[in-house]
Amino acid sequence: MTTKADSVSKNLRREFWEKALPVVGEKVTAFKGRSASTDHWIMGASGHGGIGFNLRILKDRASIELYIDTGEQEKNKRIFDILFEQKAELETAYEHH
Repeated sequence: MTTKADSVSKNLRREFWEKALPVVGEKVTAFKGRSASTDHWIMGASGHGGIGFNLRILKDRASIELYIDTGEQEKNKRIFDILFEQKAELETAYEHH
């Protein structure tokens, strides 16, 4: 059963995404052309199978997640390990974005 509060939250999230996605899509191609949603997250493709980005919004913060799920545990771990080895360089490259 959907409550009035649920409906208000969904409407607010849709309004947020309608305004945010065009701006985000100009900077991050993974989200270019994405449609607004009533969900608190939107997934964007990385261009590599099994790797995506999730934009998430909550009441008091927003975040972006790197999602790794190729369907193969060993391959997921190799991808994670490669990225972890480059952690310092990645953090420096994206610290001002």
